[in-house]
Amino acid sequence: MNQAKNDAFPGSGSIVVVVPLDGTNAVFNDPESSNYFSDIGIRHGFVKKVYGIVLVQLLVTTLMCFTFLSSNDLVSYVQKNSWVFKTVLIFTIVLMLVVSIVLQRDRSTHNQQMSLLGLFTVTESILVSIVASYYPTSSLLVAVGITTGVVVVLSLFASQVTYDFTGWGPYILVASLMFLLFSFALMVIGPNDVTKYVYMGIGVSLYSMFLVYDTQLIIGGKHRKYALQPDDYVLGALLLFTDIIGLFLLLLGIGNE
Repeated sequence: MNQAKNDAFPGSGSIVVVVPLDGTNAVFNDPESSNYFSDIGIRHGFVKKVYGIVLVQLLVTTLMCFTFLSSNDLVSYVQKNSWVFKTVLIFTIVLMLVVSIVLQRDRSTHNQQMSLLGLFTVTESILVSIVASYYPTSSLLVAVGITTGVVVVLSLFASQVTYDFTGWGPYILVASLMFLLFSFALMVIGPNDVTKYVYMGIGVSLYSMFLVYDTQLIIGGKHRKYALQPDDYVLGALLLFTDIIGLFLLLLGIGNE
């Protein structure tokens, strides 16, 4: 694969912005509320549904990357025309914001929610495929392995620890906004080696926090102050998917420096 420099990719000149999402649709985890998972079986079914959707999203992303990277002509064209990446990046960010707003504020139908999620998944997969084309296969495999390990460890931590992270939402949201401002500032002034490592280190820490926070929102339980509502499985899948993709892209950039 072409290792040419491009000023739009982590680890090769600049920054990829992956917008963190906040589960602001979470409600008080009150046993007296009609939104509370009164039956543990219902909660387990909800969790299985969320993780099942995320698994499909990751499979789609993997298949998209494999298909894209298998075409040398397509890879060459995209790398020679930076406007393709920039267009996909802007469209992905806008679509992510639209989807998150719709899922959190508009009680749309199941088919509408799944259609929006599917469209976002495809768009995000294209973005990841373009980024992946700038790295050798060995770097991609290492990043996938590390991301898998981090996700498994943090998910187990979030589900087993009694400490409640669901009340951290406002603080994580402020941190994510500061991270975005930092990202855009680096895109304008141009990063150096030090600022790239700082950016990626902050990004990995932030997405790790999001993963723990979102996992607890999804799993719920008596120790959680907030939890997603029973019909928010699409939102839950969107949150986890963006967390995992964000971690992967940042770890990929760190590993290739």
